[in-house]
Amino acid sequence: MQFTTFYVGETLFGVNILQVKEINNQMKYTPVPDSADFIKGLFNLRGQIITIFDLAKRLGRADTKIEDRTRNLILKTDAETSMIRSSCKLEEIGLDAVGFIIDKIGDVIEVEDSDIQPAPANVGDISKEFINGVVELKDELLIILNVQEIIRF
Repeated sequence: MQFTTFYVGETLFGVNILQVKEINNQMKYTPVPDSADFIKGLFNLRGQIITIFDLAKRLGRADTKIEDRTRNLILKTDAETSMIRSSCKLEEIGLDAVGFIIDKIGDVIEVEDSDIQPAPANVGDISKEFINGVVELKDELLIILNVQEIIRF
């Protein structure tokens, strides 16, 4: 299984590469009144309205500071993954387009299913509900996100 990896602060996270639509640097959002504090806003991506989550804030950390390397990780909707979802073990995340603000992009990493360990009670300051599993890499820990839970509120 391949994961797109990225950093929030100094922590390495990953999501299944087949759920990633694109990574871009669009940092101008339209605020959403009365929304949750981790909703950064909306933006139009070639005619598709994307809800942007401040992933750090959603995970219980401070707001992401927008810098030159800050990016949006845009995820595919269920409609975009419907043909491959069951064969590739993709979680359903809904029909609304969403994206996460991340501090910087990492690499694509290939991981064997047997290398994915169950989520511990928590990893540092991150609740178990947001974690699908962890992988011990040579120099750091890869935290595989439970996207379905992150976007539920």
